[in-house]
Amino acid sequence: MTNTNKNITCAVLGATGMVGRRILEDLSKNPWITVKIVAASPKSAGKSLFSVISSKTQNPYCCDGFSSDVAQLIVKDVNDVKEIASQVDFVFSALDIPDEKIIALEEAYAKQEIMVVSNNSACRWIDDVPLIVPEINEHHLAILKAQRKRLGIKKGGIVAKPNCSLQSYIVQLHALRKLNPHNIVVSLSQAISGSGKLLKDVPKIQANMLPLPGEAEKSQKEPQKIFGKIVGDKIVADEKLHINAVSYRVAVEHGHTANVFFKLRQVHKTKELLEIFGKFNPLKEYNLPSSPYPVLNYLGDDTYPTPKGDILNQNGMEFTYGGLLFDQESYMYQFTGFTDNLGRGAGGGAILTAELLIALEIIQSKSK
Repeated sequence: MTNTNKNITCAVLGATGMVGRRILEDLSKNPWITVKIVAASPKSAGKSLFSVISSKTQNPYCCDGFSSDVAQLIVKDVNDVKEIASQVDFVFSALDIPDEKIIALEEAYAKQEIMVVSNNSACRWIDDVPLIVPEINEHHLAILKAQRKRLGIKKGGIVAKPNCSLQSYIVQLHALRKLNPHNIVVSLSQAISGSGKLLKDVPKIQANMLPLPGEAEKSQKEPQKIFGKIVGDKIVADEKLHINAVSYRVAVEHGHTANVFFKLRQVHKTKELLEIFGKFNPLKEYNLPSSPYPVLNYLGDDTYPTPKGDILNQNGMEFTYGGLLFDQESYMYQFTGFTDNLGRGAGGGAILTAELLIALEIIQSKSK
């Protein structure tokens, strides 16, 4: 059942930040979702979105990617929860404030009986908040029943999306789940925009790479929740899934790359794996506007994705990979995966999640 209602309205919380701006750009041509409200910190409230962003970025063309009317919207204070929630069907949350304040605000919006699609890490480990990659764990949305009971609501709720770096490789591993991938090792090279900055803002990253131990832990733990099961009123992590990860911030503006090594329960020819990847399209029935096809784009055995070459593939929404190889001595498979961390990994991934919620009628128009 696909809802093609083109009158779904949203607010973008944290609209002046890097991820918020990407959400607004990607929504400029979205046929299902219309931006009605933009919100940010109290210091930005009362000014036009264009004036706030241009003063932050020193770029007079900062809003050229937005729809013509969005740039002139007056920024509202994100703390005006009731006023904002009363005027839209749901909100995107891309807030850059301390975690405890994010949790309080997102739950406050949910208690106004609207859905919150969150880019933030704050709520990811709450037991009844689903951590959604639309192609993997749509079934986890059933936990919203328990979340709503906890919050004392009927229709609202919070859906989170995972860390952007995971999406450079996790969908490929999911496509092979029936073959039992294990002994998984991932080396991540994460772009500087993953920290909300540009190269020019971080002198020490120039011609350098910086270790990110906290990011490695996310690559080890978040997949366990994504592949976990609903037990009672919580999502129980799959602790049998073990990923060894190391992560570096590298001197790349946009795009996260993952070098992935793994074993399978039985040896399969790489041709078989490519056939599985090629047929992978679990969201086909919904016809979501932002869903890429092919979902997994293979560049070749001897070809590897690159940030500059592949950042714009399908508007940054596809999972690009290459170099699928099998080593006869170690029985290890390997591939190199890549995603646009601001597109698929952040803003675009949140939009795709919202589209899935609309298709499932979890998000509905108040005018319906």
